[in-house]
Amino acid sequence: MPDFRVTLVERLFEADAGDFRVTAMDAEAAARIVLNAVPDSVDSDGIRTTILPDGQKVDFEVEEVVHGEIVAMVHDAGTGVLQGQFGFSLVFSPGREAAAVLARMMDRVLADDGERDTHAACMVLRRYLHEYLNADA
Repeated sequence: MPDFRVTLVERLFEADAGDFRVTAMDAEAAARIVLNAVPDSVDSDGIRTTILPDGQKVDFEVEEVVHGEIVAMVHDAGTGVLQGQFGFSLVFSPGREAAAVLARMMDRVLADDGERDTHAACMVLRRYLHEYLNADA
């Protein structure tokens, strides 16, 4: 039988929210304007202040746990290659190789006009995969 290394991961998700009103060419452009304004760090009080180019400002002070989960990340004991994540999770982290395969598959589905009923779901997943693959770029 194969040997595996199983890492048990507990995640707690905290949340705060704030709204901005943004005029842009499309939804993604509006999101990019806001995302590009988010600072990488918080201040000494734990507050992340986001200020848009037009001066709109929101202070984020995370205080409320909104979700908790425990998952098992299973790796091949010899190679360290991720074999899967088990247990329900809001975090979808397929790994770069699997994300690239999924992204290519989504491109093929989106190029097929006969698959109209799957296009909306594929667009959401493809957008996520694009973000995932470019996160370290």
